[in-house]
Amino acid sequence: MKVLIITKHYLDQKLGGPNCSKAFVKAISAIYNDCTLIYPEHNDHKTDMSFLINKNIKLVPCYDSRSKFRKLTDVYLGRIHRFGGFVEDFLSNNVFDIVFIDHSFTASSGVLDAVVKAKSMIVTLHHNVEKDYIKDNQQNILFRYPYNHYALKAEHEAILKSDLNLTLTYSDNDNFTCKYKDKAGTFEVMGMFEYENRDNVVLPQMSVPQDNVFVISGALNARQTESAVMSFINNYLPVLDKVCPQNKVIITGRNPSSGIVAACVKHGNVTIVPNPDDILSVINEGKYYICPLHTGSGLKLRIMDGLRLGIPVLAHDVSCRGYEAIVKDGFMFGYSDVRSFEKGVRELMSASLSREQVLESFTSHFSYKAGECKLASILKKHRLLY
Repeated sequence: MKVLIITKHYLDQKLGGPNCSKAFVKAISAIYNDCTLIYPEHNDHKTDMSFLINKNIKLVPCYDSRSKFRKLTDVYLGRIHRFGGFVEDFLSNNVFDIVFIDHSFTASSGVLDAVVKAKSMIVTLHHNVEKDYIKDNQQNILFRYPYNHYALKAEHEAILKSDLNLTLTYSDNDNFTCKYKDKAGTFEVMGMFEYENRDNVVLPQMSVPQDNVFVISGALNARQTESAVMSFINNYLPVLDKVCPQNKVIITGRNPSSGIVAACVKHGNVTIVPNPDDILSVINEGKYYICPLHTGSGLKLRIMDGLRLGIPVLAHDVSCRGYEAIVKDGFMFGYSDVRSFEKGVRELMSASLSREQVLESFTSHFSYKAGECKLASILKKHRLLY
């Protein structure tokens, strides 16, 4: 089969969304022999595509030469990204059996209409439930209303017009199938997986950490993360101090907000490591990993940084979504309030878990190879792969 992949993410960024997209693109290009990828390209440098296995994949970069003013006016006209006209022109000269749309947002701005017109089969990967993402990640007030409107519209139309809708978590899958009962048969949980082959991943040597060191990581200037970290410091840190008086908490990530910094300096056992050159080396210092994110949908990819280092996890129930297999294996513990947090800390600390055991569980469920095999199985089930 001849397939086209369209992604909105810059594939050289080491962030949650782009890392998910890299895994998706890499798996598709390994499963199908004849692949073409349309992707956003930087105006000042080329994207590093060395993560791809299939070197025969045809790369079609899409540049964005619009001015800031043009981008603003485009949003009000329903063009919330650069790809609409570009994809329409490309499909007028090229024919594909299947078009994979990475993220429902990508389906906006005329992209989905062009794919439908081309009469290709359509597979959409939904990174999250858009209404939940929008609620926790508000855009600039200048274009918030049209942006939100067209993003929600794109998700709705992508679900209705796709032959297969993929989600990262069972929670998102349940949300969609409940709302779109007539399309329930098109939904499958793909899950998330690493984009690098484990044999090629260079990680810090698993250390023997000091006892009672807890690590939190993330984009510390993001609204969702800031809210979660502040809630942890104000509501949950006192509980941790009670259960484990000699604890040390390391909070690391990009551009910590002034609010987080001000809150942390009040606690002698809390250390902030801003903008680390190698965040895995910082996380590696911890004996336990905490993910306090309590809002949003999709899969919290930062947790994978702890698990791939063999560190057991305590996470809010919202952040446990997508990691049910790790919870079942006994290497991840959930909480929903102060009382269950205390219970989770005690269970986490009393469990005799080696890093090798945690890593083995993570690899069996989230390795690139495991993800590729699961995606191929789903595609065969829906007769999109023979």
